[in-house]
Amino acid sequence: MSRLVALHLSDNAGEQDEHLGLGQGKVPLESMVAWLAAGGFCGAWVLELRHPGDLLPSAAKLHHLRQQYQAVYGIEPVPGIG
Repeated sequence: MSRLVALHLSDNAGEQDEHLGLGQGKVPLESMVAWLAAGGFCGAWVLELRHPGDLLPSAAKLHHLRQQYQAVYGIEPVPGIG
């Protein structure tokens, strides 16, 4: 995990690269964020979304999950990129 510096996130229904808002598809987001936090990932999280209206809800969902797992695993983001 120490070589991973950035992560690009979007959701999809499993058929194509749809760039849906987080939680709108089938990606197991909670499990993925937990796995990354347990591994000590503290790099940048980049949202790749097709529709601008998905930005704020997706950012809020990701922020909540990151806070939840940072509290459990004691992971702090790198200032300026996390």
